Amino acid sequence: SRLMFDVANPESAMVTVATSSDPNHRPDFILTDDPKEFWMSTGLFPQEFVISFNSQMEISSISLSHVNIQHMEVFMCPNQDGENFDPLCEEDLDQAEGSFNTASIPLKKKINVWHLRFLITSVSDHFVAVQKVKVEGRA
Repeated sequence: SRLMFDVANPESAMVTVATSSDPNHRPDFILTDDPKEFWMSTGLFPQEFVISFNSQMEISSISLSHVNIQHMEVFMCPNQDGENFDPLCEEDLDQAEGSFNTASIPLKKKINVWHLRFLITSVSDHFVAVQKVKVEGRA
């Protein structure tokens, strides 16, 4: 059995869609482990980003470090073309003001995905930041 690891890393994934981008807080920072690097939204909500993997991944859990996200919906695409996304889960996220919060998004079972779409629908301030998305899985 192959070990699970964080497949949302710069070697196995890229952020292919993001509704906003600040050059100092780029979408690809979502995949790095550097705590100083994070993606920050600009503009109106909802905001979204898509993480695309370089092969189909079997995933078992998702977590993210964020500021100001209250509600998030996650969608998955099992196909490489990234055309049709199915709802995976939606979650109310915990808040602690002014610092990064780590939220776990439970999955009922392991699933196979090429792409994950994160839709931020409710926020507690004018912006959100995502420091890291962690996806436990294997190729």
